[in-house]
Amino acid sequence: MKFRAEIDIMPHAELLDPQGKTVMKNMKNINVEGVEDVRIGKHISMVFEAADEKAAHKLTHQTCKKLLANVIMEKYEFELQAVEVDEPVAADEEVLAPEADQMVEETSEAQENIPANDVEEETSEVQKNVAVEGIEEAISEIQEDTEANDVETVADNTASAEPMSTEQKEVSEK
Repeated sequence: MKFRAEIDIMPHAELLDPQGKTVMKNMKNINVEGVEDVRIGKHISMVFEAADEKAAHKLTHQTCKKLLANVIMEKYEFELQAVEVDEPVAADEEVLAPEADQMVEETSEAQENIPANDVEEETSEVQKNVAVEGIEEAISEIQEDTEANDVETVADNTASAEPMSTEQKEVSEK
């Protein structure tokens, strides 16, 4: 029997999505407003043979877990459906909702109104800003971790330190 698995792979909600953040920031450049969050993942359509639905489910699950998704950072969901022999399996079967068509059209119009050089310069500048922001954020996190570790080390050393002898006090005073 033939089956089609429609697989969606997304980063875990608890993890940052740098691609999504970049797209979100750039939406303002093309006059797209009102979007609260963008998360970017993968959609995979897979057609295969299996003995029955249970075997198809197991094969899809194993493929996702062992090959398609990094289960530490990503989650996956899939839907299975039996495929008739004559049924087309092309990926272009989906039809966009009218709202999506309108957004694509508006985005295309906005892009046409921006001169090519401006787009390249703006994209390059945005990429630089995103990289700098990422570096600054990483440095800030490292500094916070270092400061926290230093405070813990001092506290540990102070708690475990033995009282100074008279000789040690005299040496430290000099």
